[in-house]
Amino acid sequence: MDKVITVNNLSFAYEEEPILKNVNLQVNRGDFLAFIGPNGSGKSTLLKLLLGLLTADQGEIKLLETEINDFTDWTKIGYIPQNVRNFNNSFPATVREVIGSNLYSEMNFFKLLTAELEERIDKALKLVNMLDYKDSLIGNLSGGQQQRIFIARTLVTEPEIIFLDEPLTGVDINAQNELYELLTKLNQELEITVTMVSHDLNSIYRYTDRIISVKNCQLVDKKQLREGEIC
Repeated sequence: MDKVITVNNLSFAYEEEPILKNVNLQVNRGDFLAFIGPNGSGKSTLLKLLLGLLTADQGEIKLLETEINDFTDWTKIGYIPQNVRNFNNSFPATVREVIGSNLYSEMNFFKLLTAELEERIDKALKLVNMLDYKDSLIGNLSGGQQQRIFIARTLVTEPEIIFLDEPLTGVDINAQNELYELLTKLNQELEITVTMVSHDLNSIYRYTDRIISVKNCQLVDKKQLREGEIC
């Protein structure tokens, strides 16, 4: 299998407090993986290290077989952080504008969306079943609908890997199930590798194919285990 993420002997500390020690990890193309563990265990920290948002104290990280410090093809990486929906709901941005903002570097000289870019926005919205909301204000949508829009925003650059940090926070149970089904569709039909941080143990057993427990500064790959054994 193609390795899309490789971590070797990774260690990281905040002001001498160890968070991760000598961590090793391999993620293959097409994995649907969830990091779980107690609060403060380092799940989100690990995600940020994989994205180059934090720098490891020691060890090696490779994205798509390129060392993280040399990686430049960020259009192949989608990222939805925890605070993505923490914005002023009265801000007058449409769904089209929110998604189009991720295409800024590809816009024409006048920084306008071309016909080809408009088509890509429509394609991304169709994938998340939100095309009818293209001209709606983002602040008028429900939490689950907003999360779909931010997933579409990552999809518009046609990524190979999507990272999500607690994507279901503040989303009702029905919308949570719909989002898991959407991520499963993207993973299975588009072969996008999905790597997420989650506390939702019941759902990750149903939808993900790999579960990584982050505890005591280490990672443990848990496969086909009972719920009580993973933390």
